[in-house]
Amino acid sequence: MWPHIFEFVTFILALATTSSAWVTIAMDEYGTKDCTGPMLYTHWPSVTDCINVDYFTNSIWINAGSGYFAGVAVAHFNSGCSLDSRIGRIPGLNDTGTCIDANNTFPLARPWGGRIKSIMFQ
Repeated sequence: MWPHIFEFVTFILALATTSSAWVTIAMDEYGTKDCTGPMLYTHWPSVTDCINVDYFTNSIWINAGSGYFAGVAVAHFNSGCSLDSRIGRIPGLNDTGTCIDANNTFPLARPWGGRIKSIMFQ
């Protein structure tokens, strides 16, 4: 009987750990340039989700999640995160959150306007 209880407890702990890994990434959109003031949108993306950035968003707060999110957030200059619109990895993400300027984080991407229009979590 004990081996079955041990397997059950191990399964429940593994399930809880896996479930919490999917809800630890947070992304908030703000109309201001410094992630202050009223929030326009909040997102709880999973890994491989693409989030389109609203036209009125000027800054994005991203919490990469308490060590569970080992991947990267990749910015795109078009909506929909298409492979040919990739700008690059968003720099400086950490577990406590980072404010990203949606208009000026990638100044060298000026041929496309330099604006982040979607973010892929991968």
